[in-house]
Amino acid sequence: MNKSFLELTTEFLLKISPIVTSVILIFLDSIPKHFGISSFTSFFGFCVLYIWVIIDHEKIRPFFILLLSVLIDILSNLIFGLTSVFMFVIFLIQRKNSEFLFSESILKIWIRFMFFFVFYFIFVVLIHKIVFKIVYFDFLNIVFSIALTGLMFPLLFWAINLLNNELKFRDE
Repeated sequence: MNKSFLELTTEFLLKISPIVTSVILIFLDSIPKHFGISSFTSFFGFCVLYIWVIIDHEKIRPFFILLLSVLIDILSNLIFGLTSVFMFVIFLIQRKNSEFLFSESILKIWIRFMFFFVFYFIFVVLIHKIVFKIVYFDFLNIVFSIALTGLMFPLLFWAINLLNNELKFRDE
């Protein structure tokens, strides 16, 4: 009954880990772009938010999905709300049928993620072209972003799944 400060801190950090992991990776994504190192963005924050939604959509509430998605939009210089709409669609799909995006096979999860991620990029590019008429997108950066994020997805999924299992273990 009498828990130490370290145990209480660990439990608190584990409970807010979906938000913390997403925020950290969203900011890490934006560092190269905002410090003039590179115009490349990896979208690991998007990837982690997607993973939390498909692993356990009850751990991350819609309000936090909205805030994190808006943060992705702001730091990636995207139209405000595009990522939010996309993430809410994924959230609603997962809430309606939790087996649609999540599977026992990492390959199926990976393929579904790549499908949604490529569709997300097409959606963002089309909306930017429609709204701003003349928009330049570096095709090589987009392909590199999709490839790197896609290649890192299994590693991020594994890490988030371990964290989620630890949360489940602590809850029981």
